[in-house]
Amino acid sequence: MPGGRRLVIRARSVRQATRLHLALRSSGEITDVRVDGRETGLPSGHEIHLAYTAIPVSGVGLALTVHGSGPVRLTAIDAMHGLPAQLAPTARPPAFMETPSDELRDPTS
Repeated sequence: MPGGRRLVIRARSVRQATRLHLALRSSGEITDVRVDGRETGLPSGHEIHLAYTAIPVSGVGLALTVHGSGPVRLTAIDAMHGLPAQLAPTARPPAFMETPSDELRDPTS
């Protein structure tokens, strides 16, 4: 399929999350998807999903060709393990028991 619009995107997490999921949807066919200049081997279609783990601080480069003049919708979700430092749990107050009864103890210990 000749022609089409070439889109180039740099996706990164401003909060430096470790995982990134991109979903692109278009009324036109999406072809020739490349990540950081390398072919992905993804089949052509109207929707693609890409998942990244251990994304660099600089992000990832995505290039693709879209056929047709309709809009391209991009959804980006970044994720990380755990809570941000300001939401991390604090130490247990000394007035609280570590284990209130034997029923809640780990049976394997």
